[in-house]
Amino acid sequence: MYAFELRTLSASVQQVLPSRLKSAPSPAGPPVASDDGVPELVSQRAPRVPPPQTKEQILRAKAQYLVTCCCMFAIGFNDASAGPLLPRMQSAYQISFVVLSLLFIFSCVGYLLGACLNVVMSETIAFGKLLVLSCILQMVAFTLVSPALPFPVFVLGYFFNGVGSAIQVLHISSAFTRYNVQPIQLSQVNGYLVTMGSNINGKVAISQASYGAGALIAPLVATQFSVKQHWSFHYLVSLGMVTANAILSSAVFRFKSKEG
Repeated sequence: MYAFELRTLSASVQQVLPSRLKSAPSPAGPPVASDDGVPELVSQRAPRVPPPQTKEQILRAKAQYLVTCCCMFAIGFNDASAGPLLPRMQSAYQISFVVLSLLFIFSCVGYLLGACLNVVMSETIAFGKLLVLSCILQMVAFTLVSPALPFPVFVLGYFFNGVGSAIQVLHISSAFTRYNVQPIQLSQVNGYLVTMGSNINGKVAISQASYGAGALIAPLVATQFSVKQHWSFHYLVSLGMVTANAILSSAVFRFKSKEG
């Protein structure tokens, strides 16, 4: 008897439940039949809409974006500076191209070390502080190479430049990939590059084009210094760029974290 009543009740529920689900719209979404015939609800979440930005936030975001493009320009300029100066370096230090290649080897080691350090420091040090720190490392590098000190010191300068450049590039790039759906809140470039508005890919392209512009201009400048007596003074141009970037980064990002 009890089994008969349970079967009757189950049949009644299966007849009534689908009709109620169809007639009463649910905010969670339309019912979808599963494999066993029991309807299921499909959750529909409204997309997150970032809060409106104030005028101050928009202006600061644009300033932050400009600073990061300046940093990328300086890195491109530095990377493309060595080529025209290599013959002059060889004659000035009286070394072979094999020994001269130590510049690129130690620069590569610096890049690898900077990439590894970035993994650790980006989680513990605020973005603004880390960006200024990378500029300071570049300042140390060009202070060592601009007077044309003994070759081991010259190589050490390239090593410091590699460390600083790697930290700078990786940390700036992380802002594109990690904050592409967050509202501007200032610092860690605060979602600066990617939350300034739409066209995120365009912002990334412009920042990379800034690197290319620096790499395009550097050989033209370095060639002029390669025929002069104080050929190493070319690195004073790079020193001026990274010093300006350090000042601008500290002023715009204010040593803050990505959360601001």
